[in-house]
Amino acid sequence: MSPERVAGWVGAAKGLYDDKPLMQRDEAIRSATLSWSLLYAADVMGWARAPCRLRCCGVTSEFSLLPDEIPVLLVGLVESYR
Repeated sequence: MSPERVAGWVGAAKGLYDDKPLMQRDEAIRSATLSWSLLYAADVMGWARAPCRLRCCGVTSEFSLLPDEIPVLLVGLVESYR
């Protein structure tokens, strides 16, 4: 994604969610729910999937997340050999 497009998305998100903790929480819940739907879809497709406990995986340090950035779900998908 181009730096200009990134800046546009960041600006739009800040306009929608800055100083609105309830909206921030609601969007986090929606996003996490969509992630779990991905796990369900992978199961239906017969793919192996592995949700990962993020604090144990070092995701925060690996992606250099800031203290107020909280990873919700990391999913590894591998085609199953059934």
